[in-house]
Amino acid sequence: MRKCIIILFIFLISSCNTSEEKVQLALEGAWIISYIDDGINEVDIRGCLYSSSVIIYENGKCQLPLVKSECLGNPRPISSIRSEDAIYEVNKIDGCYYLTFYTQNELLSGVNSLMFKNDFKNKLLTIHVFSEKTYFVASKLLFNYDTNHQQIIELEDITAKDCKNVSKL
Repeated sequence: MRKCIIILFIFLISSCNTSEEKVQLALEGAWIISYIDDGINEVDIRGCLYSSSVIIYENGKCQLPLVKSECLGNPRPISSIRSEDAIYEVNKIDGCYYLTFYTQNELLSGVNSLMFKNDFKNKLLTIHVFSEKTYFVASKLLFNYDTNHQQIIELEDITAKDCKNVSKL
């Protein structure tokens, strides 16, 4: 009996994730961008993307959508912007979550504030990612809203702090 209690205790301790781990685990997977702007004009610029998918892997790598070079003010194609070259990092500073993309993609590179949101109307988990140069909203694919509803509420609470000012980083 004592052995069972010890095993149960170890299992419970090891299954408890920190808020940082919960955010990291929730980010992993495929996302579809439903809105993106350049952070200045607040005009949807999804037409500047060759695709609207973002795939985040557990190993710090991610695939970001390719951006049409003319949207970056460059009239010639930029062959070095490859989605498979992207690396990301999640940090928590003063209660705020930040998602940093390391990529040559000028629109998406750099430090971004990160917030999870519950899209009640469409029954989706969404992320809101914003910096001084871009803002985008993406919905998680292959994520069962009904069975994960409590997790969505928890993620929204964890990242609820208004941390839009990334210029201090």
